[in-house]
Amino acid sequence: MGSNPTLSAISPLPVLAYISPMRDEPTSADTIEAMIAGLQASGMRPSAIAREAQLSRMTVWRISVGEVSRPSHDTFARVQRVYLSRVSKPGT
Repeated sequence: MGSNPTLSAISPLPVLAYISPMRDEPTSADTIEAMIAGLQASGMRPSAIAREAQLSRMTVWRISVGEVSRPSHDTFARVQRVYLSRVSKPGT
């Protein structure tokens, strides 16, 4: 499947989560993985994400490759804080 060119033109960051037809809502693992992907798509390196979120580089890597099925609330909140600070900057 290709990306939607209209959506790509509107936002440089991907949609936060893919909703599988088998589930009603995305899981926290889906959402945190999408946030990491969005940060990487905006130009952040995994090491910078880890530094800003105060997580290990290994944790960020595990999230990015889908090895984290149930992220802790703290880990989710740390990644979300970085994601929202990057997304909500004026002019981006």
